[in-house]
Amino acid sequence: MTKKQPEATFRDGALKLTVWKNEGQSGPFLTTTIARTYRTEAGHVADTQSLSVSDLPRIAALCQIAYARSLEMRRELAVEAETLPLIEEDRPRSAFARGTRGQAPDRPHDRRSPR
Repeated sequence: MTKKQPEATFRDGALKLTVWKNEGQSGPFLTTTIARTYRTEAGHVADTQSLSVSDLPRIAALCQIAYARSLEMRRELAVEAETLPLIEEDRPRSAFARGTRGQAPDRPHDRRSPR
């Protein structure tokens, strides 16, 4: 049996974010794992999911890079399946995600006045 290979791996020192392709009833989908690589006392390489608080900014940067790449990969999967990439996560869900934070509301039912 061959070991499943990741679609992509992003590293920052010992930190690692890996993107995996999986198959489901609705077709392929992507998942991620986050780990820190270390050497055991016996000298073997191992991974742990236990991270320190100081790792969080670096993990956040890896997540941004991986998210951008995963959007490209999902679009490629949609093209391979000859479908349009109608993926809900591709659409911004908040004013912050749209880059309109602090601007006038764009929905008619939102009666707050612009700042």
